[in-house]
Order: sequence, then structure tokens, then C-alpha cells
Amino acid sequence: MVNFRNFPNIIFVWICCCIEPLICCQGTTQCNILAVLPSVWKSHYLFGRHLMRQLIEQRNCTVTIISAYSTKDAIKEESKQNGKLQEILVEGLLNNWLEMGMSFDIDKIREKSILERFTRLMYASTSNIDLLLSDEGVHEMLKRKEKFNLLVVDLFLSDALLGLAFYYKVPVVVISPSGSNTWLHQIFGNPQNAALDPSSFLPYSENMHIWQRCLNTLMAVFEKLTYSFFHMIAQQVVYEKYFEPFCRELPHSKDLTENLSMALINTHPILQYPRAHLPNMLNIAGVHVKSDKDLHLPELLKDFIDEAPDGVIYMSLGANVYGFPIEKLDVFLHVFEALPELRFIIKYEAEEPMLLTKNTTSQLLIHQWWPQQAILAHKNVKLFISTCGIMSTVEAIHFLKPILAIPIMPEQHVLANRLKNQGAASLLVYEEIAYNQLLFLIKEILTNISNYQDNLKRLKHLLLADINGISSIERTLNAIDLILDTQGGDFFKTHNHTLNFWRTALVDVLAILLVGFLIILAGPFLLIRYFLKRSYQNQTRFNDLKRSSSYHCSMLNDRLNINDINRQTVNRRPSSISQNGQEFFIDERRFCGSSTNLHQRRKRNSSNCSNSSSCCLCSSSSSSAPTTPSAKTTTTSVM
Repeated sequence: MVNFRNFPNIIFVWICCCIEPLICCQGTTQCNILAVLPSVWKSHYLFGRHLMRQLIEQRNCTVTIISAYSTKDAIKEESKQNGKLQEILVEGLLNNWLEMGMSFDIDKIREKSILERFTRLMYASTSNIDLLLSDEGVHEMLKRKEKFNLLVVDLFLSDALLGLAFYYKVPVVVISPSGSNTWLHQIFGNPQNAALDPSSFLPYSENMHIWQRCLNTLMAVFEKLTYSFFHMIAQQVVYEKYFEPFCRELPHSKDLTENLSMALINTHPILQYPRAHLPNMLNIAGVHVKSDKDLHLPELLKDFIDEAPDGVIYMSLGANVYGFPIEKLDVFLHVFEALPELRFIIKYEAEEPMLLTKNTTSQLLIHQWWPQQAILAHKNVKLFISTCGIMSTVEAIHFLKPILAIPIMPEQHVLANRLKNQGAASLLVYEEIAYNQLLFLIKEILTNISNYQDNLKRLKHLLLADINGISSIERTLNAIDLILDTQGGDFFKTHNHTLNFWRTALVDVLAILLVGFLIILAGPFLLIRYFLKRSYQNQTRFNDLKRSSSYHCSMLNDRLNINDINRQTVNRRPSSISQNGQEFFIDERRFCGSSTNLHQRRKRNSSNCSNSSSCCLCSSSSSSAPTTPSAKTTTTSVM
């Protein structure tokens, strides 16, 4: 019999079982995200905006964007109406950037040295972060103490912004639209090697010769020293200035880097080069490329391209670059006039209003902004003239458009040469822009466009290739989901932050090894020195003793010889006495080599000599008696 009293409980359990899969499918990605995009380069803003749009549409997140730009079509109107997007526009960042000595004019960029551009970049970046944090909209947001789950930040020389992560107690995901750089690897603790990894400020590939490695090493040291002892000090001042009123105790700005969970880097090995990356540093090249449903051309522009069956050439020098000087632009215009069968679209942003509003006839369109991806996606576009920035290069590969590269910055030179070697681009040096050269390269690319497109297809396949078979945007969103689910992904982080400079550079280990090596060498050296010294001392004593013995023997022989001469001369002894005396001296020389008992031998020989002398004196007295003094003199001389 059915018990109807339990029927409500059965219905409740059944409803929970049906709803639970839906709740699990949503996961923890329904969150509130704060995205700070402080860069003055509009391409960086577009990169971050597209990523935030995907989070809103595919993960149902709410997003607050702080940036120097704001576009009405950033997110669909229904997303704004549902409260999924809030934008805080910080005005004045671009003007402040220019006032700090930075420029978007090509000639002004090229006339500055690497060191001058490097130092001005740090000054301008710190000044812009100061201006951003002082904005009234940002202050109102901080005062509201809104709850956020994640901070997404374009961390290009803007380390003070990590104070937002400490204030809201959230993990940090860093995006790098321009690819990797020395500072990004340094704050994440990623290994760097000056022999393998060229600086982004130098036009070197990974295959450097000896002098390039020397300059790259000096540049790497300069970047790290200026970042640690110049830039971070300025960022610390800005960080304390704006976050001390909201927080009682602030950690040091360097300690904030320990909260970095993941870096999303807009690069790929086919674009730059393979290098070592930590597990929390993800290559996401192609993530900003829009899908076909999001590519829309204005009606006028669409008709202009559709009515060009022979093809269209699109020219853009970057989102913020003003363009070539007028005299170089005239070269391009004259070349375009020599190709009447083609149409041309030029993105040219300059200070002269006449160039910004200039619209030519049916062959040429010039304007300060065009929807680049939608233009490159059109089948009638045959060629892309570009400075070969990394985002434009990815778009050209994705839409299979050959590139005529005119690089300006060092990293653009490296990328342009790489694409040229891969058969996807031609290279025109900025200083060599001339009518004949430009016309020849355009015709060469259009004539062999099928070969270029085959190489572009191969690069596109490699760019989109993934072991798991998922797209760049899906891989990126999954990585963000993982950071949110694990509340920061601490298991990804390296322990490099626990080591100081001396331990990271192995200075202490090298010092110990050097001391040990010296000890190993010093032991045998001291022993050999001791034995050589003792041997030398013994040999010196022996030589001294030998020289002393020889000296005494020579002196004794000299005295004995003198005595013999005196006896022969003074006493006038007979030949028998002289013979005995000579035999006596011969015996003395025979034993003079030994110093033992030398005195006893001399006494014995002297006594013998005395006895023989007395005998001689007795015998001689019988024959011819000498005088008494002569006998005494002889005896005394012998003794």
C-alpha cells in the first residue's frame, strides 16, 4: 500500500536529482571578474575585451572592465541589459603617455635609442598607473567593496595594479597580448637564459652569434636591474599611495607576485621560438580571432570589396601607429596608381586632419580605423601590408593572407624574417621604401599567391593544432575555470619566490664549491711545498758541510806545503830527509779528504817526523856539525 505521506519528499528528491546535473554543468565559473586593461595600445584593449566577451557568453560571468578605451559594441546589448558588463573609462591615459615623451609616430620612434625608449617606457607606464588609480570611477568602485572572484590584468610594467588582488583577496590571471617578455618571466619565476632567449628590445632571433649573445647578456642584466631597483621602487610608491587608505597593513609590492596564478601569453612556437615555460604559463595565440558570425563589414566597405573582382590590398601599420610620413605615403599612392586593376584600403592615422577624412575615388579608401579581421576574412582581399605585429600576423595566418612586412620595432623584424623564411611573407626594409622596390614585391606576391597560401595553410594547421583537439579560446577558458575551482591554482606556482637573488643565482653554492676546490688544491700544494723545503734545507746543509771540509783540507795542504818549502829552503836538508818529508806530505794529502781523527794523524806524523829529524841530526853531527840554531829552527817548523 502506498504511503502518500511521503509523496512530497519523493517529489523533492526527484526535482533535486533533475536539477543537480544542470548545477554541476555550470560549475564555479559563474563569477564576478575584474579586468584591468591599462595599456594605451588599442590592440591590447581589443584582445582583453574579446576574452571578456567569451567569458560572458560561454561562462555566464559578470565583468567589470577598467581601460583607456570604450566601444559601444564591446558586448552585445542584451549582455549590458542583463547587467553582465560594467565599463569604467579612464580618460587622459593616451595624452599622458604622449606627454611623458612616448610617441606613435614612426620617425620619432626610430630616432630614439634602445636605452632611451626603454627608460621612457618605464616612466610613462608608472605615470599612467598613477593616473588610473586616481580616477574617480576607480575610487568609487573601491569604496563599494564589491565582491570579485578573479582579477584579470594586462601586467605590462603595471605591477602596482596587483594591489587590487590583495584588496579583494582574489587570484590573478595575467594576459600578455604582445607575447612574452623579460619582466613577465621574472615575476613568474620562469627560467631565462641569455644565450637562448633574446631580449624583445633587440632584433635578434634565438640563433645568436657570439657578439649578439654578449649584447643580449648585457641587455638582460640591464632589464633586470632597472626593473628591480628602479621600476619596482616607483611602483611601490604608487601602490602605497592608493591602497594604504583602504588597507591597514600592506605587504611589499614584490610579495604580491606570489599571488599570480596564471599567465596567458599571446604567442606560439611557429611565431617566435620554442622556449621553457612553467605549467602556469599558457600559450594562447589565436584566442582573439573572431568567429565568422562576429565578422561584420559596414555596407559601404562591403560593397567596395565585393566590386573588386581582381582583388583588394589592405594596408595597416598598427592600431595606434600614425602611419608613414607623407613623402613615403606618396610612394605608396604612386604604386597603387600603377595597379589600376586593384583596389586599396589604407588604415592611416595621422595628426593631419586632411588625411584622416580623405576618401578617394573607386580605387582607394583611407580612414583612421577599419574592422581588420572582417576585411582579412573577405575572399577578395589578396595582400596584407603590415608592420608584422604579433596580433596582425596571427590574423593574417588564420585568414590565409600573404604579408608584405615593413617592420618597425625589433620584435617585428624577428617575426618578419621568420615568416619570410617560412614562405608566408616578403620583407621590405623601412629605409629602402622606393617605387620600384615596392611595385616589384607587390607583383611578385600576387603572381605567386598560390605558393604563399599553401605555406599559410601549413602554418594555420600548426597554429590551431592541439594535442587534445580543442581551440585556443576553449583552452583559455578551461584554464580560467581551473584557477577559479582551485581558488588560485597554488599547485601550479613555482617556489622561486622563496629564494633570494643569491640563492636563485647560486652565488652561495658557487662560493662553497670554490672554497672546496681551493682546499683540494691547497692540501697537495702545502705537502709538496713542505717536502721540497725540507729537501732544499738538507741539501743546503750538506753542501755547506762539504764546502767547509774542502776548505779546511785545502788550508791544511797549503800550510803543509808551505812548511815543506820552508824546510827545504831554510834547513837545506839532505835528499834523504827531503824524501822522507815528501813522503810524509803525500801521506797527509792521502788522508786529508777525511776530517775524522785528522788532529791525531797530524800529531802522529809530527812525532814520526821529530824522531827522524833527531836521528838525522845525530848522524849529521858526526860528519859535519850544523849550528845549534838551525836544528832548533827545523824542529819548530815541523811541529
